[in-house]
Amino acid sequence: MTDNRQEQFFDDLAWALNSPNLLIAAPPEFTGEIVDEQLRSHLFSNCYIDTALEFKQQRLGLYFESLISYAIQHNNDLCLLARNLAIFEEKRQLGEFDLIFQDKIHQVNHHWELAVKFYLFDPASTQWVGPNARDRLDIKLNKLFTQQLLRQQHPCAQKFLSPLLHDAPLQSAAFIKGYLFYPWHMQASISLPNWINPNHLKGWWCFQHEITECFKEKEASRWAIIPRLQWLSPLTAKEDDALISTQELVTAIETHFKLYSSSPLIAELCQNNTHWQEVSRGFVVPNQWPMKRMAH
Repeated sequence: MTDNRQEQFFDDLAWALNSPNLLIAAPPEFTGEIVDEQLRSHLFSNCYIDTALEFKQQRLGLYFESLISYAIQHNNDLCLLARNLAIFEEKRQLGEFDLIFQDKIHQVNHHWELAVKFYLFDPASTQWVGPNARDRLDIKLNKLFTQQLLRQQHPCAQKFLSPLLHDAPLQSAAFIKGYLFYPWHMQASISLPNWINPNHLKGWWCFQHEITECFKEKEASRWAIIPRLQWLSPLTAKEDDALISTQELVTAIETHFKLYSSSPLIAELCQNNTHWQEVSRGFVVPNQWPMKRMAH
C-alpha cells in the first residue's frame, strides 16, 4: 500500500468506528437492536493500529466490513470468531452472519449485521432511494429485521454456531452507517421518523438539468468526483491535487453521463490554509431518476 492509500485506510477506519449511526432504533414495525454509541465506544476503546496492511480493492460494502473486522482483530479485548459465516440446509445456502465476535472482558458473544448505505429522498414517492435506484431504505430494513438479525433462530443455524459459541448465547444487532441526501432546494422541509438518528450525516442531490442553478453561487469552491471506494471519510486535498472549478465540474458531469450509467458522488471543497477540506457532498442523478434503474 502506498502512503496515501494507508492514510485513506485509517481515515476510513476512524469514520467507520466514530461516524454517527444512521439509525438510533428499529422502526416500530420491527423488533431488533441497533448498536448504540455507548456499546460501540466501549468495544473499540482499545483498538490499536498496525501499519502492516494489506489493502484489497473490493466492493464498498465489503470494504466497510473489512474496516470493522480490522478493528475487532486489533483489539485485545475482542476476539473475531467468524466473518461471513454461511449456513446451509443440505446444499442450499440460507444466508450468512456478517460478523461474530466475543467481548472477552464481559464474556458476551455478538452477532453484527453491517451496512453502509447512501439514500436519497425522492419527494415524488416520499421514499429514501439508492443513487442507482436499485435499493430502498424500507426494503433494506425489512430484510435486516425480518431475516438477517433473526438468522440464529433458524434450526439449521445451530450446527454452524455451536462449534464457535459452545452453546453460549449470541446477541444480534445492526451496525449501520452512511449518509442521507436531501434535494438541494428543500432539505429543511423534510420530516424524519424518530428512529433515524437526528445527527446523521447529510448531503444533497440534484438532477443533471439543475446543476447550473445548484452550483451558481459556488464559484469559490473546488470540486472532485469521488471514487466509490472513497465514499466514506471526508475528502481532503493538497494545493497541487487535481481539483476542478465549478465550470469544469459541469463539463465533467456531462462527460460522466456519456461514459457511465452511474450517478457520480461530488465533493465540494474549500481552502483551509494549505489544504482543501470537504465542506459538502452530493449526488447528481439523471433527469429520469429514479424511474430508470441504472447499472452500477
